[in-house]
Amino acid sequence: MRATLAGCDGFAKRSAWLQARAGGGALVYDPRMDFDTDACLLGAYALWGLCVNLALRAWLRRAERGSAATSGVERNLLHDPCEIAALRGGAQEVVRLAALATLLRGQAQVQGGRLLAVESPTLLVHRPGAERAVLEACATPIDGTALLAHPGALAGAQAAMHALRVRGLLAPGDAGKDRRATFALVALALAAPAAPLLLRFVQDGGSVLGAVGVLGPAAAGFAWQACADPQTGAAVRMLHALGSTHAAAAERVQRGGAAPEDVLLVAAVFGAQNLPEPACPAFAALFPLPPPSIAADAG
Repeated sequence: MRATLAGCDGFAKRSAWLQARAGGGALVYDPRMDFDTDACLLGAYALWGLCVNLALRAWLRRAERGSAATSGVERNLLHDPCEIAALRGGAQEVVRLAALATLLRGQAQVQGGRLLAVESPTLLVHRPGAERAVLEACATPIDGTALLAHPGALAGAQAAMHALRVRGLLAPGDAGKDRRATFALVALALAAPAAPLLLRFVQDGGSVLGAVGVLGPAAAGFAWQACADPQTGAAVRMLHALGSTHAAAAERVQRGGAAPEDVLLVAAVFGAQNLPEPACPAFAALFPLPPPSIAADAG
């Protein structure tokens, strides 16, 4: 970066000297010279931030290739609705789906916006643990917000999360420490060249280099997003393949009269809260959508 800074300064000074020599006059300071230098440095830093982020994502994808399921996604689609929901939205999405399943099967009902079990969880020995956990959580009436934060219900979703980690669709549970260390190195790589540029801005009042204070955090934000995202590249491909495969089922649910298993599968693939209300009015009452904003109404 120092070489870039010196090169930009030298280029601007040589340009000013040549212009003065061509005009036959003395070398006169031109404020535009500093502006051109700052713009050159800013462009070089933006390119550096882009290269660092691209290298980071390439490294993360390369690290995934050692996982159990990074190829042949279309031949090994997920079939368990709880696992699909976990892949799409994490543990809370599994809890939503499990609540929907209990409503569709008549194992629970909604009274006054709260979920209440009408069947004992001990009778569901062959059902996924997430459904049993939700029925245990709603042994007494519980609203949707409290259900999504219920420790027991969230614990019931961990089996689906573990299955996805085994298949290489989610980053391993112990990968967080490694990814934080990776982000620290990336942040250092972004901050090292930014420091002298910001110092130049403070000392010389550069009109363009102040943008480094925006570009730096923005580049670091993109890097953090890549490091913090639990989904692997195989997971993104899996979700895309699932959406294409179950598009016909989604149309049946949209028309109405679909079987409960179809409703459950479509909710897992496309999101339980994206279901049309007639598919399960009780679920819509348990997890009501936020009212539209004034801006949305005006649009």
